Amino acid sequence: MERAQLVTRFASLFTGTVVVRAAAFAASVVVIRLVGPSDFGAFSVGLTLAVLFALCVNPGMDDLLVREVARAPQPHLGWLVGDAILLRAPALPLGLLGGILADRVTQTGGLYVALGLYGAGHTYLMLLGAVMRGRGSMHTQSLLLSAHMTTIALVSIVGCFLTHSVVLVAGVYAAATVAAVAIGYTLLLRKGIRPMYAWRAPVWKHQARVSIPFGVTLVGLLLLDRQALVWVAILRGQTDAGWFSSVYNLVLALTNLPMVAAAVAMPHLARLAHSHLAELRRLSLHLLRITLAIAIVSAAALHILADPLVLYLFGPEYADSAAVLRLLAFSVPPFFLTFVLIGILEAVDQQKVCATAMLQALVIAAPLAGAAVWRFGLDGAAIGYVIAHVVLTVLLLWRTRQVLRTNGVVHDVRVPRPGVAHG
Repeated sequence: MERAQLVTRFASLFTGTVVVRAAAFAASVVVIRLVGPSDFGAFSVGLTLAVLFALCVNPGMDDLLVREVARAPQPHLGWLVGDAILLRAPALPLGLLGGILADRVTQTGGLYVALGLYGAGHTYLMLLGAVMRGRGSMHTQSLLLSAHMTTIALVSIVGCFLTHSVVLVAGVYAAATVAAVAIGYTLLLRKGIRPMYAWRAPVWKHQARVSIPFGVTLVGLLLLDRQALVWVAILRGQTDAGWFSSVYNLVLALTNLPMVAAAVAMPHLARLAHSHLAELRRLSLHLLRITLAIAIVSAAALHILADPLVLYLFGPEYADSAAVLRLLAFSVPPFFLTFVLIGILEAVDQQKVCATAMLQALVIAAPLAGAAVWRFGLDGAAIGYVIAHVVLTVLLLWRTRQVLRTNGVVHDVRVPRPGVAHG
């Protein structure tokens, strides 16, 4: 029965993710063709910064929330969710302030103000999704996020055809996200999850401290994955950033499968970690084998089809991006494995080990990526990107192997204190 539920939840969340990614990709293709590499480069860098901001407001709380919601009895959910919402209170003022300052520096006509608002709203949208995943409501989360991104895509495409303005696209992202958050909150209430609010500073302090390793892992992964794009924007300019970002988004689109698999497996693995260690090992190894097999096939297809994909999707103006895509294809297997490995380690309460590996990978990969971009341009960015993901995967794989092969993992798992972890 549990396996059937996992498959059903995976199918639901994966379908929703495909809809979200397909809509986002379709919109990005239209924007690329209508606004040119320079404007698209500015928009993609701004969007990257907005997502980074969303994660940094309260880093790691979403992954912690999934695990704790999966284990929490119903009476504790209200406090658990309410505390998480209040911990994100700084998101809106900080997002708007950052957007205003960035706009004044870059003179982009409101682009970064809109993306700052989007980043603030995105923090709460991620929180709502974490609660839904923790309770096994993947279908509800899929519907919400699908409607959110489909609205963004349709309105962005129409608006871009009429105005050729990336500022309008950023405004659409912001408005649609605010609406999605309001709808998601209403859905939680209808499912009987009623957030409870009170001034609970000691509890918030503890939750923030516990979420730090999760946050280091999340933000570290995002930095590791986005650093090549940022290096290109800094060292090579917005046009090269647009070329790199166009094919980088193709690689990113392929990561939906392992991302969804890890998201669906996480609550189940978290419960198994306390009582069924043998089943935990079996399921973990099964996920890793399937993920690696699919990743190798996907990487080979991307490498072989690089030229026709770039020409068909982006046009001859982006022909130079095909060589970059052929190199980026080699990052797919390690990137796929990364999601599953992180999910396994965090499910067994080894988030500190996971965070350590992430920091080590950043220390090794960041200077290498910067030097590669400075010396070899776009090709160097692609090579640095691949090396970064290989380094991270090796570090995570070594630690996961140690955890799964020792019976000591049971003693490392700490049952959350009811008064703190569950509100």
